Amino acid sequence: MRKIVDHIRTQKNGKIYSADFRKAGSYSVKTKVGNADEFDTNLVLTIDVEEVLTERTLTYIYADKKTFDDKRSLPRQMEHDRQLKDIEERRIPHGQAVVKVKDPSVLPHLTYKSDLIPHKVLQDLYNKVKTAIRHLKLSDVKLSPTAQGPALTITIKQKNYKDISVDLVPSLPCSLPVTMNGWPRKDTRRAFGKKINAIEKAGLHLVPKGDETWAISYSKAERELLDGIDDRNECRREVMKIMKQFLETCKEESSNGLPGLSSHIVKTQILWSSERKLAPGYWSQKYKDRCLLETIDDMVLSLESGNLPEYFDENINILARKEQFELQYFAQCLKKQKSDIKNVGKIKDEL
Repeated sequence: MRKIVDHIRTQKNGKIYSADFRKAGSYSVKTKVGNADEFDTNLVLTIDVEEVLTERTLTYIYADKKTFDDKRSLPRQMEHDRQLKDIEERRIPHGQAVVKVKDPSVLPHLTYKSDLIPHKVLQDLYNKVKTAIRHLKLSDVKLSPTAQGPALTITIKQKNYKDISVDLVPSLPCSLPVTMNGWPRKDTRRAFGKKINAIEKAGLHLVPKGDETWAISYSKAERELLDGIDDRNECRREVMKIMKQFLETCKEESSNGLPGLSSHIVKTQILWSSERKLAPGYWSQKYKDRCLLETIDDMVLSLESGNLPEYFDENINILARKEQFELQYFAQCLKKQKSDIKNVGKIKDEL
């Protein structure tokens, strides 16, 4: 990854990508389940930003799309050229933003009407990674031609070992505060009071999850929160890992792999459950069996109701665009897991 990033920066306009790429995801906060063969990495952008706007209208859209709010997040083809077209004004969806750059003439291939276009940035990074792999003759490294969400997927092939997968996400620093949508709440302060200042300092960033608008990401704040979540001999991290293992098992048993469900819903549920279960000693290691079973109940309730708010922004329901079949399937899997559990310690040992 270091070789690839260094090569990207030698290419035309490559300096917009920082030499600083940062660990993200479950491995960085020790909640990875199974082998260390999947990694998330943020590649920081160094573009001069004039303004980040969340309350604005848009007057353009990609010509191959009908609306900004497509029901499902479909894989994007990075090899295909796409064109923007002008439309009547539409409001920016909640939880997303438009980025105005200070000098759009410097990066005309990435901007439209002085706005930095996320799909163009993702495609630019794709082309640069592809060039780096070719020039460096990295025959054991493959780049997926499709992007799911904000990430490019790089596969590093190994002899006699399982392939390593790296999700590479361009990340744009953002001055918007973590507190912009009513966080922290009263119960948040009771659950995580000592960490709130550090979480606020961690801040937000923007990722190219949409085509025309940037998604506001709380992943740095989440990482800061999870980093010391069990500093008093508590069990939340273990419960999270077991719940993630249940999700992986459920995916393997399903007919379609449940592509719409990720470990983010488990992490979000754990954070909400932490805030709602405030009795002293509730999350103690000696009660982890009970904590697991009650967290399963919480997750099932969220899945069956189709409602699980984003932890840092209650206005966003992270299950809203998920397929009902997938939500109900996972709920049934969890119910079965709960009924089958006779020795939670044995399950923990298998992780």
